[in-house]
Amino acid sequence: MEIKKYLIQNFISRFCFLASTFLVNILFANLLSASGSGELYYTINNFSVITLLAGLSLESGNIYFLAKKEIDDTELATLSLLWALIAALLVTALLMFSRDNYFSATKYNTPAYSFLFISGSLLTTYYSGLFFAKQNFIFPQLFPAISNFFILLAGGWFFFIMKEKNHADLIITIYFASFIVNGLALGIVYHSKYSSGILFRLPTKYNIKKLLGYSIFAFITNIVAFLAYRIDYWILKAFSPGIISDSALGNYIQVSKLVQLFLFVPTIVATIVFPTSASGINKDFHKQFRKMIQRAFLLNLIGCGLVLIAGKWMFTFLFGASFSLMYMCFVFSIPAILSITIVRILASYFAGTNRIKYNFTGSLIALIVIIFLNLLLIPLMGINGAALADSAGYISYMVFLLILFGRNR
Repeated sequence: MEIKKYLIQNFISRFCFLASTFLVNILFANLLSASGSGELYYTINNFSVITLLAGLSLESGNIYFLAKKEIDDTELATLSLLWALIAALLVTALLMFSRDNYFSATKYNTPAYSFLFISGSLLTTYYSGLFFAKQNFIFPQLFPAISNFFILLAGGWFFFIMKEKNHADLIITIYFASFIVNGLALGIVYHSKYSSGILFRLPTKYNIKKLLGYSIFAFITNIVAFLAYRIDYWILKAFSPGIISDSALGNYIQVSKLVQLFLFVPTIVATIVFPTSASGINKDFHKQFRKMIQRAFLLNLIGCGLVLIAGKWMFTFLFGASFSLMYMCFVFSIPAILSITIVRILASYFAGTNRIKYNFTGSLIALIVIIFLNLLLIPLMGINGAALADSAGYISYMVFLLILFGRNR
């Protein structure tokens, strides 16, 4: 009964967030066109890699040890706050000296955007983990949804009502600022809701060692998983402009963002499975767990079928005529969507039962397959080849985890 309640809470809050994110994505697609939005999201992809590296996956340790009640939440919150701000400052300073070497291709890699995105993303991720460990799934999705709503209001006013595109830079600045606003808001609410009187207290050396031991292994696993999911961006960029045009890259990135919408249900389930399995598994858990996987897979199968029917006209209607390449790219991405659905849920179960090594091995298999097939298929099929490579990689990952789950329940 508790799992059902958490599923409903998580569904409502995450739906609001993802719906607002999807609308912001449509706004930027219309505001910047395929090539312009591709440049923006390519920069965000680079910032996301940096954030992943700087974050050391502390959120995984936060959820695991707070759910098991082995480390006090005040200690975890204090370390998370300090880590997020210091890491963002150090990384931003580093980028100021190296951006001409690594980020000269985009105009969004400013120090201000870097600090806002990295610090805000880390704070949001860390405090979201603490909320999830407390079985509170509303606030981590509510604040970003509210921020997206204000971005839509501002963008809609200038673009659709005033018919002006020259305010795009202002909208993008508001967008980057929303990340740190979300992170700070989550921190304030968490401390006011769960703090026992002491706002700040650093963990003991023993707890830090224990936290980092779990988090760093999760960090290595997450890097491999992230590369498996995003490395095709860089491979496609390497093939431009000879084989892949800027417009084609923009189409591919939009398909990738659409794939993220299909992670809606499996992410809801995974968010609940991780702290639940970490806190202890009862005899009914595996039965409920199998049902959740089956239902998530069925829902995404139906969703893919609907997009398969309507996507050919829907994509150009929503995003504009420059996104005509999205449909076939999405068709080749359907096996990846269905495989990731199962992978996302199984990986959270293995993480909660302290068997992250399975996730690491599966991610590594997927990454190797994806890199090899990307290099082979992109020259032959363009962005459709990249989508097919992703599908093959995630099918391999899914089969690997399913075999282990059947053997090690």
